[in-house]
Amino acid sequence: MADGGGRNHFDAPEPPRADEAEQAFLGALLVNNAVLDREHVAGLEPHHFAIPVHGRIFSAARAAIMRGGLADALTLREAFKDDPALVDHGGGGLYLARLTAASATIANANHYAVAIREAYIRREMLAVGEAITQLAMATDTNRTIEETLAEAVSAVAAVADSGAVGSKAVHISDAALVAVRQVEAAKKAGGKVTGISTGLIDLDRATSGLHAPDLIVLAGRPGMGKTALANSIALAAARDGVPVIFFSLEMSYSQLAQRILADMTGISTERQRAGHVSDDEMRELVFAQSDMGRMPLHIDDTPAASVTQLRMRVRSMARKARVGLVVVDYIQLLVASAKTENRVQELSKITRDLKVMAKELNIPVIALSQLSRSVESRDDKRPQLSDLRESGSIEQDADSVWMLYRHEYYLGMREPRRKDGEDDAKFNDRFEKWKVEMAACEGIADLAIEKNRHGARRTVPLMFDGPRTAFGNLARQ
Repeated sequence: MADGGGRNHFDAPEPPRADEAEQAFLGALLVNNAVLDREHVAGLEPHHFAIPVHGRIFSAARAAIMRGGLADALTLREAFKDDPALVDHGGGGLYLARLTAASATIANANHYAVAIREAYIRREMLAVGEAITQLAMATDTNRTIEETLAEAVSAVAAVADSGAVGSKAVHISDAALVAVRQVEAAKKAGGKVTGISTGLIDLDRATSGLHAPDLIVLAGRPGMGKTALANSIALAAARDGVPVIFFSLEMSYSQLAQRILADMTGISTERQRAGHVSDDEMRELVFAQSDMGRMPLHIDDTPAASVTQLRMRVRSMARKARVGLVVVDYIQLLVASAKTENRVQELSKITRDLKVMAKELNIPVIALSQLSRSVESRDDKRPQLSDLRESGSIEQDADSVWMLYRHEYYLGMREPRRKDGEDDAKFNDRFEKWKVEMAACEGIADLAIEKNRHGARRTVPLMFDGPRTAFGNLARQ
């Protein structure tokens, strides 16, 4: 029917229910408690029942069975004798007896369980549809349209996650078969990289490359070169034909591109920004830009994004082409998809969501992370896992934690200054010792693999080129 404004209004559809299936299932369960072990019953929960008292009966029966007891009309009668929802049915004892008596066969218990869950999911879909309609109509909020879309997608995804009917458990022999095939692939590789190469020989030896669905946290204090290392890895992967999405929440895409150009050409970002390049170098930059056109590397510099928004964009790109690696720079600039009580809980939610994204999309995710300022208060500035623990559950959620440290950076800030009353000999002696120490660590970075679910902890030495803001393999004599 139409109102005075010409708009059509329809009665809201009745939410899908499976009342008879609920009764038949509960009757079968009370007749034979072994029904609880059926494949599709394993995922059934009390809130899936449309009739609330049915959910309470299921919950009580399941609890009794899990304790090793018996759940039937007699043992549950006391718990439901005064249930207000069953007064019109002659009381709880009589209703339970009727459920048991009306149970035709336990053979269809799986079918009933599926019907109950399907009806629940359809009800949830209707509820989400109504919520999305309200979101779309709400124009007076502070949300951007992208945030509104992200909330809608998150709501739909939550329903989709609840829609998997049946057991996801895999028999140990099937799991072992997959593991053996992975070992076979590694054996055939002859010790070479089996995952995505980082372009860094020693790092590849330590990790066998980047593997899905690992969440790798690359941590360090400001100035250590986290973004530069992530750039180098992303560039190496893209050169090998691996599609990469680089989420840069701090730098703009042009700033990041300048760093990649510096890595490719050796022309520092400082000279690029100042325009201090020769004609030949300008041609080099143009050729490098042309080479980039053939690389499957995309940069998203949207600030203050949430993991839900990141997931949406990765999914969107994955619909057009395969996505092989995601880089996020950096965790502390992400926004949690849901409200939390404090920043620690928010960071915990973010890292859990990143791990879920890696697993759901079956891709490796490299997420950069800042370390706490406690590093600066220590004489030894080398980072430790404890420097992450103030940042929620980053350490727990990550499959690998890489800690980046450059002694050259800190030593450079400790250049000797002449002390009051110090003679030339003593000062020159201190200065020469400092120069020797600087020369020993110049251009060297240590990447400590402090957590590794797939192998041992170790420290990987890397070459760091400051002007190019790039990492490379450390030449050994």
